[in-house]
Amino acid sequence: MTTPVPRYAVGSANLNLGIGCATAFLLPFCAVGVGTAVGSVRALLAHDLYNAGFLAIFALVFGGVGFTLLTLAWRGKGAAEATARRRQAMPDQPWRWRPDWEQGRIEDSSRSGAWVAAAGAFVWNLISWPSAFLAFHKGVPKNQPGVYVILLFPAIGVLLLVSALRAAIRRAKYGTSVLQLRPSPGVVGRALQGAVAVRMQPPAGGFRVTLSCIRRERTGSGKNSSVSERVLWQDVAESVAPRREGADRLAVPVGFRLPADVAPTDPITGDNRVLWRLQLHADTPGVDYDSAFEVPVFHTRDSDEPLPPDADLPPVPPLVQPAHSKILVTTRGAATAIHFPAARNIGAALGVTAFLGLWTGAMYLILAFHAPIIFPIVFGLFELILVFIALSVWLTATDVTLEPGALTVRSGYFGAGRPRTIRAADVREVKVETGMQAGTTPYYDLKLVDATGRTTPVGTMIRDRHEAEWLAQRMRDGIKGS
Repeated sequence: MTTPVPRYAVGSANLNLGIGCATAFLLPFCAVGVGTAVGSVRALLAHDLYNAGFLAIFALVFGGVGFTLLTLAWRGKGAAEATARRRQAMPDQPWRWRPDWEQGRIEDSSRSGAWVAAAGAFVWNLISWPSAFLAFHKGVPKNQPGVYVILLFPAIGVLLLVSALRAAIRRAKYGTSVLQLRPSPGVVGRALQGAVAVRMQPPAGGFRVTLSCIRRERTGSGKNSSVSERVLWQDVAESVAPRREGADRLAVPVGFRLPADVAPTDPITGDNRVLWRLQLHADTPGVDYDSAFEVPVFHTRDSDEPLPPDADLPPVPPLVQPAHSKILVTTRGAATAIHFPAARNIGAALGVTAFLGLWTGAMYLILAFHAPIIFPIVFGLFELILVFIALSVWLTATDVTLEPGALTVRSGYFGAGRPRTIRAADVREVKVETGMQAGTTPYYDLKLVDATGRTTPVGTMIRDRHEAEWLAQRMRDGIKGS
């Protein structure tokens, strides 16, 4: 019995009402922008340069946000109406709601990414630099060292400017890359295949191609809301060799098998949904090549059909340990030892440490300005959690010894924890789970499940999913003595 192809609810949302609400929300921003711009001009004519500059900042921030978002809302109305008509006509074929998905021809996000980076850097620096200047010259005590933490905000602004500049250079250097899916969409239980057209010379090390299934969620409400992304599934192809398509054009092949139990794309736009993202990276002189595509992956009728013998699918990647892995696996007779050294993921460790440093600076600032007691308590508790995570990433080592009939695991700072031995007869499974995530990079944990359902960590923070699956198989074989 096959699972019916889902029909997605299309609703009857009133686009005019949505545009009206957006307009009503943004008009006050526009009004503040216009009013402060007029005030800035008047102050300038009165030779009051201080107030003229101060009001100009408000005019640029509020007016820029208001008029920009208002323009985008009205320009997007036509596209939203066209999408709504497609939803009504094809409720069970969501990959045809977007013209680029239906055609299987998808442009990367370099253009919008460059504009977003530039806008973010502009607004941040427009607010942080004047705020820091006013903080130092308007009543902030100079004899407190903690006041210099304020300089972190302009420093972040400089980093954002550098990032925006790199995005602009990348856009100018590589232009727009185009993904051609064959076929479209990617099918759950089958594959996602195609090629990316790139304007560049072949990179020496090939391309790193990453396909991720991501759950995007918005938490909180109003000004306290935030959007986070959690990787549900990810696969990586290293050193992919491109094909030449011209003097300065390449075609980078893309091919990933998709498990039958992954979540499909949620075609309804918004912050709370599942999406699939394809990313390409190549090391090149100057600014590296990076591109990203939101791709359609859906459950179709083919998902429940038996796989034909002549199916044209990407080959199943072999389970092998990467040559650059820092996890040591040795065999002596019938025993296998696996050593997970401390500080083996330097990038993640440095990222956690840098965030801990920023959080410590914020904590110092809170104490220096004598904030209400609730703030030091909450920030202090989170500081302790960050310290624990940082110490664990830098110092924790794990040793696993596999012998026919038993498994022994020892884990702790520098591997000095108490050993625990588990009989093979009590082992139900060694499974791979997604653990810590740094940015969009997931790390995988190995967990042993015993007969009672209790889980025991037997290896954490494994960067490569294929390596994690290989290690899990080595553990299964080692326990069985094969």
